[in-house]
Amino acid sequence: MIEEEKAAIEAAAREENKLYKPRSSTAYPEVAEAVKAQKISEAVGLHKALLGRFEHKARLEDTEAVKAVANDYLNSCQASAQIPTLCGLSAALGYSRTAVYRFMSKNPYHETTEYIDAFRSASAAIIAQGSLSRTLDCATAIFLLKNSGQGLSDKQELEISRGLDPAPRLSAAEIQEKYAAIGGLPD
Repeated sequence: MIEEEKAAIEAAAREENKLYKPRSSTAYPEVAEAVKAQKISEAVGLHKALLGRFEHKARLEDTEAVKAVANDYLNSCQASAQIPTLCGLSAALGYSRTAVYRFMSKNPYHETTEYIDAFRSASAAIIAQGSLSRTLDCATAIFLLKNSGQGLSDKQELEISRGLDPAPRLSAAEIQEKYAAIGGLPD
């Protein structure tokens, strides 16, 4: 009898505990697939509209025009719950990401370059916040942050050299010439 009472108490405790509650009657996989399909459709719609801008490129030299397009792009991202990225901004400007990077490397002190770099920082901050709040998948967020152009990585390359000012390596003949110039090899 005591064993039956214990089992009944444990069963009642499980019923009250949220971890052991039975799943609801809604079909989770079907709902999840519908939400995924809707999000992908929204992303395609946003980028389809952005690709239409290739006919009306913003001049990258015109910082105010770039800011206006970026503001429109951010508003559309906010309305459609999309993460703003440099790829998306590039499309909104009417350029490829490579073309924007090329402009930035050729014009490192241009106001547009500084603005786009600030945009990349803001995008990285949004991605990091999404990961911290578990709104974004952590592995994807890490990948995006590493490739955000902000110098973020989980490793650092070090080049180790001898001394403060490493001299180039000399051949045996060069060493003999140096010692010959000072009076020969030491004993």
